[in-house]
Amino acid sequence: MNMQTHDYSNIRVVIVDGMLFWRDLIRNFLNELGIRHIRCVSSAKKSWTTIREFQPHVVICDWKLPDGSGLELLRLIRHADESPNRFLNVMMVTAYNEQHRVHAALRAGVNTYITKPTSAQAFMMKFATSLADERPFEIVGDYFGPPRNHAFLLQ
Repeated sequence: MNMQTHDYSNIRVVIVDGMLFWRDLIRNFLNELGIRHIRCVSSAKKSWTTIREFQPHVVICDWKLPDGSGLELLRLIRHADESPNRFLNVMMVTAYNEQHRVHAALRAGVNTYITKPTSAQAFMMKFATSLADERPFEIVGDYFGPPRNHAFLLQ
């Protein structure tokens, strides 16, 4: 996929990570893609307010946050009555690579799961692939999210 041919200039992204280093690094990766509409927050509570006010196209969150988890945030996005967009593209970028966590995120409806550390090239490819995925969401039992056979989005 040639990312240079895509215009991401109107994409709005919220980055949720408790560590300033990772917020800055991911922001730099996004800037390389031409994304300028970025909000960075350090906690789950701040992220929920930011998501509702900023109306992003993508949320990039860590698993562990100072006041909750990215998994809880993902569940809010997918299931809360006050969710501004249940179809929001959610990417989890985390140091946790245990299979049970990956599967929990997939069961909760994550679009993409990336393990830290990651390179700029790997991150940008996953980001572009995730945005290009136009498959409709599915509802199966209590599951709501992207088709669950999207394991190719894992790193």
